[in-house]
Amino acid sequence: MIEKFKEVFIPANPDKSYNYCVDIYTKWNRNAFYFCQKFASESPHAIRSSFDSSFIKLEYKGEDTFHFSYFRHTGKWHLVGEFVTKEKALEMILENPVFQPL
Repeated sequence: MIEKFKEVFIPANPDKSYNYCVDIYTKWNRNAFYFCQKFASESPHAIRSSFDSSFIKLEYKGEDTFHFSYFRHTGKWHLVGEFVTKEKALEMILENPVFQPL
């Protein structure tokens, strides 16, 4: 899934006057598994040259179940489902553009 996201959401020739995606990856932090993007910025007004942003959080609840949340434009995580299986979570991500990278 990550390789497919990279093909679709990492631009070959980005407009470098804006932030643009350079990588999509996953990581564990404590009991949560995150889908993340790395952005670069070459603007002279940029605070940093790059930054990371998570867009999906799967919080492990035991025996192949997770609480599924996505990061909203409000700056907060929004819980979508509780005790969701890994397969169902991946299906939800693939079927709904709201759960996919920017």
